[in-house]
Amino acid sequence: GLEDRFPRQLSGGQQQRVALARALVLEPEILLLDEPLSNLDALLREQMRFEIAQIHKHAGITTIYVTHDQTEAMVISDRIAVMEKGRIMQLGNPLEIYSKPANRFVAGFMGTTNFIHGKVAGLDRDYTVVATDDGLTFLGRGHGLEKGQEVDVAIRPESIKFLSPEEAKAVQREPNIHETEVSRASYVGDLVDYQLKIKSHLIRARGEVGTPHKVGERVAIKLDPDQLAILCN
Repeated sequence: GLEDRFPRQLSGGQQQRVALARALVLEPEILLLDEPLSNLDALLREQMRFEIAQIHKHAGITTIYVTHDQTEAMVISDRIAVMEKGRIMQLGNPLEIYSKPANRFVAGFMGTTNFIHGKVAGLDRDYTVVATDDGLTFLGRGHGLEKGQEVDVAIRPESIKFLSPEEAKAVQREPNIHETEVSRASYVGDLVDYQLKIKSHLIRARGEVGTPHKVGERVAIKLDPDQLAILCN
């Protein structure tokens, strides 16, 4: 029902479909997309992500997709190259890039990440113990590090587990158990976005809507060592 309209008379999402069709009809060897969804609203952008991914799968054309939206990159790509100032910082599949970042830049660019600065206090095979100046200790995964080296502990919000008082008491001697204070709690639909204070550090965490925590409440958290990346500065 839109065949009598010019592209300029279409909506933003429809114009993007026309532009993509114009490129695909030439059957190119490589399809180049430079932030194609940047001018669309959030809902339409989400729909177009999956549509482009399906078109790419159906057409079988190698596609280079440039984006500053991390979610777009994760949804659409088989492989991601994270670049800083024209240099590739890391190349890998979405899971590798997200869960095993090569450095602080990659960890900070791909999704929300908390960073806590410290020094390597001990090494145990694939695990590294990091101590902060204010007495916190973290156990995480690091490679090629030396004792005394300055590092950053990268903590994803989703890797933080809230503990009930009973759970906290049962695991109090395990590593990565910390007592925090809730400094902010924001309801965002399917979860609650928290800001937690651990001594002098503020970190973001996400919790279930069904078990909310109030501002000022003290709550214990547990961090999975396998999900903590210890990164060089």
